[in-house]
Amino acid sequence: MAPPGTCAPICRCVSLRKVLRDHEDGLPSEPAKYTVAGAVEYWLQHGLSGRSERTVEMNRTFAENHVIPALGARKLRELSAEEAMPFS
Repeated sequence: MAPPGTCAPICRCVSLRKVLRDHEDGLPSEPAKYTVAGAVEYWLQHGLSGRSERTVEMNRTFAENHVIPALGARKLRELSAEEAMPFS
């Protein structure tokens, strides 16, 4: 049991409810510090299996020259569809 005056069990319950609500709403469940650059790098490393070498290189070049410089520092959870649209 948590010491009197602390909210540890309540805070965990509230946090869990928020994660579940975000999941149900289709929001990403990545850590709050996960950036667009991190997501793009992960996709470049793991999301292009089975693609031709040329396709992988074209996607990497586009990501490194356009997406990451423009949006890379943004937190993924804070990115809006409107901000990402020019890169689709």
